[in-house]
Amino acid sequence: MSTSQISTQEIEHMVRHWLNTPMHTYLGDDYGFDRSALLLKASDQIDADTVIAKLKRDVPVLDILPNGSINLYGSRDGLDKLTFILQIANIAIEI
Repeated sequence: MSTSQISTQEIEHMVRHWLNTPMHTYLGDDYGFDRSALLLKASDQIDADTVIAKLKRDVPVLDILPNGSINLYGSRDGLDKLTFILQIANIAIEI
């Protein structure tokens, strides 16, 4: 019996698909990322744990990663710009 492994590129592809799919795009399912809910909140009201929990619920293959492997953080770029980075193990994706 052979086992198959999921590559880093496949995980990145799944996560990018999730990030680029608005919630409720699939009829009867809330799969997807609610970009506006994240980007329109004040920076002190953003709950990264909620975003990560939704990602793990929608892309269950991420449950195999150890705790702390998925992080969401913001980086200030000047006075009026906040860039979000979703980091999954050694993959960093700008939102």
